[in-house]
Amino acid sequence: MPWRTLQIVSASAGILLTVALAFFSPDLVAIHFNAAGAPDGWASKWMNALFFSGLFLFLNLVYGGLPALIRKIPVTLINVPNREYWFAPERKESAYKIVTVFLAELAVFTNIFLAGIGILLFYANKTGQAAPPVAFLALMGAMFICIVLWIIHLIRAFRLPKPAGK
Repeated sequence: MPWRTLQIVSASAGILLTVALAFFSPDLVAIHFNAAGAPDGWASKWMNALFFSGLFLFLNLVYGGLPALIRKIPVTLINVPNREYWFAPERKESAYKIVTVFLAELAVFTNIFLAGIGILLFYANKTGQAAPPVAFLALMGAMFICIVLWIIHLIRAFRLPKPAGK
Protein backbone atom coordinates (compact mmCIF):
# COMPACT_ATOMS: atom_id res chain seq x y z
CA MET A 1 0.00 0.00 0.00
CA PRO A 2 1.49 3.40 -0.91
CA TRP A 3 2.62 5.64 1.93
CA ARG A 4 0.13 8.41 1.13
CA THR A 5 -2.71 5.89 1.44
CA LEU A 6 -1.23 4.64 4.73
CA GLN A 7 -1.09 8.24 5.91
CA ILE A 8 -4.78 8.77 5.20
CA VAL A 9 -5.74 5.43 6.74
CA SER A 10 -3.63 5.97 9.88
CA ALA A 11 -4.92 9.54 10.36
CA SER A 12 -8.52 8.40 9.91
CA ALA A 13 -7.98 5.48 12.28
CA GLY A 14 -6.43 7.84 14.84
CA ILE A 15 -9.42 10.17 14.67
CA LEU A 16 -11.88 7.26 14.91
CA LEU A 17 -9.94 5.79 17.85
CA THR A 18 -9.95 9.16 19.60
CA VAL A 19 -13.72 9.54 19.23
CA ALA A 20 -14.40 5.91 20.16
CA LEU A 21 -12.29 6.17 23.34
CA ALA A 22 -14.15 9.35 24.32
CA PHE A 23 -17.40 7.35 24.56
CA PHE A 24 -15.80 5.15 27.23
CA SER A 25 -13.91 7.87 29.10
CA PRO A 26 -15.05 9.69 32.23
CA ASP A 27 -16.67 13.09 31.63
CA LEU A 28 -13.59 14.92 32.95
CA VAL A 29 -10.23 13.58 31.80
CA ALA A 30 -6.66 14.33 32.75
CA ILE A 31 -4.86 15.70 29.71
CA HIS A 32 -1.49 16.55 31.21
CA PHE A 33 0.71 14.90 33.80
CA ASN A 34 3.65 16.20 35.82
CA ALA A 35 7.04 14.49 35.98
CA ALA A 36 5.83 12.25 38.81
CA GLY A 37 2.92 11.04 36.68
CA ALA A 38 0.23 12.93 38.63
CA PRO A 39 -2.43 14.68 36.55
CA ASP A 40 -2.14 18.48 36.54
CA GLY A 41 -4.36 19.45 33.61
CA TRP A 42 -8.00 18.55 32.94
CA ALA A 43 -10.59 18.86 30.16
CA SER A 44 -13.93 17.40 29.20
CA LYS A 45 -13.68 14.15 27.31
CA TRP A 46 -15.16 15.79 24.21
CA MET A 47 -12.72 18.71 24.30
CA ASN A 48 -9.92 16.17 24.56
CA ALA A 49 -11.37 14.22 21.61
CA LEU A 50 -11.73 17.45 19.63
CA PHE A 51 -8.13 18.45 20.43
CA PHE A 52 -6.67 15.08 19.41
CA SER A 53 -8.84 14.84 16.29
CA GLY A 54 -7.81 18.37 15.35
CA LEU A 55 -4.16 17.49 15.97
CA PHE A 56 -4.40 14.47 13.66
CA LEU A 57 -6.10 16.58 11.02
CA PHE A 58 -3.70 19.54 11.32
CA LEU A 59 -0.51 17.47 11.25
CA ASN A 60 -1.67 15.45 8.27
CA LEU A 61 -2.67 18.57 6.36
CA VAL A 62 0.79 19.98 7.04
CA TYR A 63 2.56 16.77 5.98
CA GLY A 64 0.28 16.52 2.95
CA GLY A 65 0.68 20.18 2.00
CA LEU A 66 4.44 20.45 2.40
CA PRO A 67 5.19 18.84 -1.00
CA ALA A 68 3.22 21.60 -2.74
CA LEU A 69 5.04 24.25 -0.70
CA ILE A 70 8.43 22.66 -1.44
CA ARG A 71 7.69 22.99 -5.16
CA LYS A 72 7.27 26.75 -4.73
CA ILE A 73 10.33 27.58 -2.64
CA PRO A 74 13.81 28.07 -4.08
CA VAL A 75 15.76 24.82 -4.36
CA THR A 76 18.52 26.41 -2.26
CA LEU A 77 16.16 26.19 0.75
CA ILE A 78 15.62 22.44 0.36
CA ASN A 79 17.97 20.53 2.63
CA VAL A 80 18.63 17.05 1.28
CA PRO A 81 21.92 15.32 0.50
CA ASN A 82 23.26 16.01 -3.01
CA ARG A 83 20.62 18.66 -3.62
CA GLU A 84 22.35 20.02 -6.71
CA TYR A 85 22.24 16.62 -8.39
CA TRP A 86 18.70 15.64 -7.36
CA PHE A 87 17.11 19.01 -8.04
CA ALA A 88 18.72 19.51 -11.44
CA PRO A 89 15.93 20.18 -13.98
CA GLU A 90 16.00 16.65 -15.44
CA ARG A 91 15.62 14.99 -11.97
CA LYS A 92 13.61 17.61 -10.11
CA GLU A 93 10.25 15.87 -10.56
CA SER A 94 11.68 12.59 -9.31
CA ALA A 95 13.17 14.35 -6.27
CA TYR A 96 9.79 15.94 -5.45
CA LYS A 97 8.17 12.51 -5.57
CA ILE A 98 10.80 11.11 -3.20
CA VAL A 99 10.24 13.99 -0.75
CA THR A 100 6.46 13.46 -0.93
CA VAL A 101 6.85 9.77 -0.04
CA PHE A 102 9.20 10.57 2.84
CA LEU A 103 6.78 13.13 4.30
CA ALA A 104 3.97 10.58 4.09
CA GLU A 105 6.19 8.04 5.90
CA LEU A 106 6.87 10.54 8.67
CA ALA A 107 3.16 11.30 8.91
CA VAL A 108 2.36 7.60 9.39
CA PHE A 109 4.91 7.33 12.21
CA THR A 110 3.49 10.46 13.82
CA ASN A 111 -0.08 9.15 13.55
CA ILE A 112 0.86 5.87 15.22
CA PHE A 113 2.71 7.75 17.96
CA LEU A 114 -0.29 10.04 18.61
CA ALA A 115 -2.64 7.06 18.70
CA GLY A 116 -0.37 5.46 21.29
CA ILE A 117 -0.41 8.64 23.39
CA GLY A 118 -4.22 8.64 23.15
CA ILE A 119 -4.36 5.05 24.37
CA LEU A 120 -2.05 5.84 27.30
CA LEU A 121 -4.23 8.83 28.22
CA PHE A 122 -7.33 6.64 28.03
CA TYR A 123 -5.70 4.05 30.27
CA ALA A 124 -4.73 6.67 32.84
CA ASN A 125 -8.21 8.19 32.87
CA LYS A 126 -10.07 4.89 32.95
CA THR A 127 -7.99 3.35 35.75
CA GLY A 128 -7.26 6.52 37.71
CA GLN A 129 -3.55 5.63 37.62
CA ALA A 130 -0.76 6.96 35.49
CA ALA A 131 0.13 4.68 32.61
CA PRO A 132 3.21 2.62 33.40
CA PRO A 133 6.30 4.72 32.66
CA VAL A 134 7.71 1.84 30.63
CA ALA A 135 4.77 2.15 28.21
CA PHE A 136 5.47 5.83 27.60
CA LEU A 137 9.23 5.20 27.32
CA ALA A 138 8.62 2.34 24.87
CA LEU A 139 6.41 4.60 22.76
CA MET A 140 9.03 7.37 22.80
CA GLY A 141 11.79 4.88 22.05
CA ALA A 142 9.87 3.41 19.12
CA MET A 143 9.29 6.87 17.68
CA PHE A 144 12.96 7.75 18.14
CA ILE A 145 14.03 4.55 16.35
CA CYS A 146 11.56 5.24 13.52
CA ILE A 147 12.95 8.75 13.07
CA VAL A 148 16.57 7.54 13.08
CA LEU A 149 15.76 4.85 10.50
CA TRP A 150 13.76 7.38 8.49
CA ILE A 151 16.75 9.76 8.40
CA ILE A 152 19.09 6.95 7.32
CA HIS A 153 16.63 5.93 4.61
CA LEU A 154 16.32 9.56 3.47
CA ILE A 155 20.09 9.97 3.24
CA ARG A 156 20.38 6.74 1.27
CA ALA A 157 17.55 7.76 -1.08
CA PHE A 158 19.39 10.95 -2.00
CA ARG A 159 22.86 9.52 -2.43
CA LEU A 160 24.53 9.88 -5.78
CA PRO A 161 24.10 6.95 -8.14
CA LYS A 162 27.18 4.88 -8.89
CA PRO A 163 28.79 5.75 -12.22
CA ALA A 164 27.91 3.36 -15.05
CA GLY A 165 30.35 0.49 -15.44
CA LYS A 166 31.61 0.50 -11.84
